[in-house]
Amino acid sequence: MHLTLTKLKVDKALVVIEGENKNVVLSGRNIPTVKVSATNEINTYDVLKYETLVVTKAAVEKLEEVYA
Repeated sequence: MHLTLTKLKVDKALVVIEGENKNVVLSGRNIPTVKVSATNEINTYDVLKYETLVVTKAAVEKLEEVYA
């Protein structure tokens, strides 16, 4: 994950996923400037705190379903 974020020139990122993905959570935990959250855990503070928001397609669909 870190190599991908480096290629994208991302320093601080909030990664939003749908459901639980143990590998993504464990990978994100190793990078101090990255936070991984599920769609049901995100909040306004985190969205504003991080410079970049990385959202999976499944997470976008879930957010549209809940908030649209």
